[in-house]
Parts: sequence; structure tokens; C-alpha cells
Amino acid sequence: MDALDERLVTLLRHDARRSVS
Repeated sequence: MDALDERLVTLLRHDARRSVS
């Protein structure tokens, strides 16, 4: 189930990027 992991990473990355801004 790599799709699930990828989705989680994307969400985490998006959240991190938003926090940086």
C-alpha cells in the first residue's frame, strides 16, 4: 500500500510547507 503512504507524506509535506510560510 504505497499509495496510502504517499498520500500521507503529501499531506504532511503540505502542512509543513504551510507552517513554514
